[in-house]
Amino acid sequence: MGSIRHDKAPSYLQQQAYLGSLLGDGSLSNPPIGINYHFSLYHSAKQRAYLEWKHNLFSPLSRPIQHCLYTDKRDGKEREGYRFHTVSSSFFTSLRQLTYDGKRKTITANWLTQIQPPSAVAILGGDEGSGVNLSKGRVCGIHIA
Repeated sequence: MGSIRHDKAPSYLQQQAYLGSLLGDGSLSNPPIGINYHFSLYHSAKQRAYLEWKHNLFSPLSRPIQHCLYTDKRDGKEREGYRFHTVSSSFFTSLRQLTYDGKRKTITANWLTQIQPPSAVAILGGDEGSGVNLSKGRVCGIHIA
C-alpha cells in the first residue's frame, strides 16, 4: 500500500463503498480535538480477508489495520477482530451529516438517493450487520426515518 493521503478525494467507487459500508458495519466518528470526521470499520477475525479488501479499496485514505481483543458486553465472551480507520477529512464530515441524526445512523430518502446500486448494495451484502427488523424500523442496526 502507498502512503496515506489526507488531501486525496475518494473515487466514485470508494464513495459508493463508504455509503454501502455505512448501511452495515461502518461508522463515522470525530476525534475529541478534531474538526472533521473519519470512517471506522470493524470485522470479526472470520471476516479478516473482507476487511483487508475494504482497507485496500479505501487506500490511500486508510490507516493501518489493527488487531482487537475485547469482552463482549452481551455475553461476557472474549472476541477477536480487526479494524481500521481512515484519515479525517471534510468528505467524511459531509457523509456524517447525510447519514446520522444526532448520534445514530438514520436511513433517510436523501441518503438513499446518493446510493447507486449495485456497488453500494453489494458492500452492504458483504457485511453481517445486525439484521433486518422493519416492524421496529431497523435495518442492520440503523434507524429508518
